[in-house]
Amino acid sequence: MAAAVDGSDGTVAVWGAFDLDSFGDQLYPRITEDEIVRRLPGWTVRTYAPLGWERPCRSDGGFVAEPLGERTEKRIAQLAAAADVTLVSTGIRADVSPWFVDGLGAAWERAHPVIWNAVGVEAGSEQIRDALAARRHISVRDEVSAQRLRDCGVSNDITVVPDLGVLVHRLIRAESLRPRVDYFRLMGWYPIDRPALIVQGDQAAVPHVKEIARILRWTLAEVLIADVVILETSESGFADLLAEHLDPNHTYRLPFGLPPEDVLAAIHGSIGTVATDYHATLSSAMLGRRWALLDTTDDHAELASMLEEPTHRATSTEELAEAIRIAFPKQPDPHRYAPLRDKVDTHFDTIAQEAERSWIKNGGNSEHRWADVRRENAQLRAAYRASRLQLAAERRQLLEHIQLAANGTGLAAIPAEEIAKLRADSAELARLQQTKLIRWSSPARRIYGKLK
Repeated sequence: MAAAVDGSDGTVAVWGAFDLDSFGDQLYPRITEDEIVRRLPGWTVRTYAPLGWERPCRSDGGFVAEPLGERTEKRIAQLAAAADVTLVSTGIRADVSPWFVDGLGAAWERAHPVIWNAVGVEAGSEQIRDALAARRHISVRDEVSAQRLRDCGVSNDITVVPDLGVLVHRLIRAESLRPRVDYFRLMGWYPIDRPALIVQGDQAAVPHVKEIARILRWTLAEVLIADVVILETSESGFADLLAEHLDPNHTYRLPFGLPPEDVLAAIHGSIGTVATDYHATLSSAMLGRRWALLDTTDDHAELASMLEEPTHRATSTEELAEAIRIAFPKQPDPHRYAPLRDKVDTHFDTIAQEAERSWIKNGGNSEHRWADVRRENAQLRAAYRASRLQLAAERRQLLEHIQLAANGTGLAAIPAEEIAKLRADSAELARLQQTKLIRWSSPARRIYGKLK
């Protein structure tokens, strides 16, 4: 295991299927990185996928993963030395890469923890049982996944963590989403003066296209006023087929291969989604939009249960109209999901603690952080001193003008540009006091002051 570099922070490796053109596969590394650096400022997050940048995809949006490469002892040693902890953030299936199940191997994992990062498990196996035998932290996204692990003989503690997508609302701010929707409108992909209803379907929905189109026509006639925006999160041909059965004057299409930020913008700008995709549905709920889920494969019962809206899920097209009729008149309340978000926050807190523990064990030293705090504290003191001097001078100037006014000269004698300057300076000081540097460094400065 390579020693930590002096004067640097640690590294978290995140492994997953991030080289696939899929909304979910591209969404989760972003959420994971955002939450890691939120807790461990200054740390590096490195993402890996089986082929990584050797298999570029349209929907990565420039978020390119490194290749895991061939599973050899040399490559395992390189990956173990490149980070302090590794998170596996992908679904565990029968055909999944051995990297995601076997990790670094028991010998390397004594000093380099490998943690399942709230994964979904489609099936257990003896290989999974043996690989997990020595791991301290195993987290899955639902009880079904936990039971599949128990059924295959996993005896370790298993933590059930809500899907990481419940934190999607933090990934990109609302004020950053709106300009993206404006761009969609400019490109003719999104309605300008009518509400948008996002409709998404995958391969499983293709045989039901005519029925889905019929239900959508009923929805737009009887339930709500909107234009359909067809969203493709995977290549299935669904969008082409559905468009043939809808009114072209009230139907729009977003191109395939949009990065997750654009997909989230499209959902955020809409009144809701009718979708087959797990991640599109979850995002709609977390962004405070209405949703109805068509689950013809019966794979997403746990999602509807987690969101506490089982009646919004339809397992057939016959049930879809009723799910829409129930779901869309309601006013969504994303704040109801605060307990789910708290559980995921606790999960990431545990990961951050484990990462720091591993980093220190491998030679990491946080002394340089105190040096940074001391340097920033000195800069802040200088800035405050200058602000106080400027404020005192401005107050003296203001008092002089007030005295002139009391003597009958009046405020009219004060030049307009000078008043404007005083207001601007006051606003600048207020902005300075509200900056992240001032607010976030407050605890560190208090601690530093006590130590001083």
